[in-house]
Amino acid sequence: MDRRARYQVIPRTLIFVFQQDNILLMRKEKWRNRYNALGGHLERGEDVLTGAARELNEEAGISGLTVEVVGNILIDDTEMTGICVFLIRCDAADQHFVQGDEGELAWIALNDLSKVPVIPDLPDLVARVKQHHPDSPFITLHYTRDQSI
Repeated sequence: MDRRARYQVIPRTLIFVFQQDNILLMRKEKWRNRYNALGGHLERGEDVLTGAARELNEEAGISGLTVEVVGNILIDDTEMTGICVFLIRCDAADQHFVQGDEGELAWIALNDLSKVPVIPDLPDLVARVKQHHPDSPFITLHYTRDQSI
């Protein structure tokens, strides 16, 4: 098989930062002013955990949290490319963050997710990631392009 004809993916992180019954979310214009978890692309040569820690620091000025990969979502983007989103969970001791210029950060109570504009699949993902514990199966999901943001 020609290597150029193989399906290829772009790696990304989606980071769920919990502080008790709250979650840190970001709202961006490009998401139609809806909230989503933090995260972004992995950089060349970067592993998933290092990339997640970098994104937390860049987007919220948060460092030193233990991050855990709890699942992934494979999104078919085109016939030959996709996006592999690594679902990351971490717990914060407090609600400190540094507001950056990538989007509006806010702590949202988990019970209030239905009251704020969020990306359509976010409530389901938050519930899955929040309930995940070390003995839980790895979360694996598959979306088509029409199901993604």
